[in-house]
Amino acid sequence: MKRQTSFDVCLFSFVKEEMELKKGFFSLGLMCSILLSHFSFAVSFKDVSDSHWAYSYIVQMQIEKVINGYPDGSFKPEDTVKTGEFIKMASMILWPNFHYEMPTDGSHWAMPYVNSLNHIALKSKEYDAQRLERKITRGEATIILSKVFLQERIFQNRPYKIEEGDSYLQRYTDISSITDSNLRTALNICTQYGLMNGFEDNSFRANEFLTRAQAAKLMVVLEHN
Repeated sequence: MKRQTSFDVCLFSFVKEEMELKKGFFSLGLMCSILLSHFSFAVSFKDVSDSHWAYSYIVQMQIEKVINGYPDGSFKPEDTVKTGEFIKMASMILWPNFHYEMPTDGSHWAMPYVNSLNHIALKSKEYDAQRLERKITRGEATIILSKVFLQERIFQNRPYKIEEGDSYLQRYTDISSITDSNLRTALNICTQYGLMNGFEDNSFRANEFLTRAQAAKLMVVLEHN
């Protein structure tokens, strides 16, 4: 799924328009200046070097204001993600232009994002402040991700086909430990469409907590799928 505010769409659409305007004449200097001006919107996190595996994902999501860093200038890519934080990211990918009204009744700050996904990817009544503050597992993130992905396909009237069976799941060495049918279905969808994958040892680790770096990658993949 793509939106006009995304990093690569905005950048290269602008470059393409400029190329047409100049009727094919596009100097290297002008190209560099556009690239540099675009990257100037990104904050350089002191703990995320350009050699970090998730650098491009983190930068893209930071530019689009889907994720933020900390006041000390760090991003803490290996820190875990809370359930409320993940729901906020997914909601902002699905509803990029939606204006979220922050709660004034003392409810959890993430409730507007939870409500935006109510009956789409989750049920609001199942999410209280305690659950929203809980670290999200890769398994729970996969279930939410699959539902948001399918809903976006429906909204955009884009066809999709879900392969039945376990053919996509068999790549995971620990798939036998995943017995929850909802998670297996979600993982099948996410694997089929490249939204989720495993580790270098081909394990999935459903009960492992999701990191901020991993979440940034998932949001980019979700946005462009």
